[in-house]
Amino acid sequence: MKDVLHEIAVRMTTLDGLAVGRDFDYLCEMINLHFDNFIPGMSIHAKHYPGSMDYVNGQYITFKEDPKVELIKFDIYRPDDGDIPITESRWEDLRILLFTTLLHEFRHVVQWRPRTCNNMFSKSFEKDKTDIIDYSYFSNPDEIDAFAFEQAWLLLAACYGNIEKAKRILSCHWEYETFSMHTFKQYHDNFRRDSKTWKRFGSAVYKWLHFFKENPLTLPE
Repeated sequence: MKDVLHEIAVRMTTLDGLAVGRDFDYLCEMINLHFDNFIPGMSIHAKHYPGSMDYVNGQYITFKEDPKVELIKFDIYRPDDGDIPITESRWEDLRILLFTTLLHEFRHVVQWRPRTCNNMFSKSFEKDKTDIIDYSYFSNPDEIDAFAFEQAWLLLAACYGNIEKAKRILSCHWEYETFSMHTFKQYHDNFRRDSKTWKRFGSAVYKWLHFFKENPLTLPE
């Protein structure tokens, strides 16, 4: 797993000199080119769509669902300005969105590849209650683990590798004035502190904090 994570970071940095000053069509072409087969046998497909803000959605499509296909799809949403060149400041935000999405989907690859078709998907802890949040999705053990994986990296990076600071922020339910991390806020605001979902998410973040502390994964500035 460590080798693949390092390869993801290396390939991510190759986009730094390619994305700025180009449009979203070119960015998607470069993602498809530079990340194809970043996991042996894995294809990648990026496409952009109009949206209200810059946002990246990922999906791992396993060969066990379709024997002919194993790929990670990136749907990149952006305001209706796909022909406008990407600025340096915009790319700084986009590269983090792309990187954390890659971490998330890679975690799904690790989860699902060893499983049989009859034991493919884990069962969610909670059912949907309102239309505000997809409780079933966020309480699924696989998603909890994948979200915790990406959020642990993001938190440790924001703390410049200081794991004790990261733990303090986690234990006090995060200081939103300092750290604005949307995914963690989803869990914080929508699941009780005594729920199985919240407890599992918190413990998974702690676990992955230690993993990334022992196996640093950085994106060059």
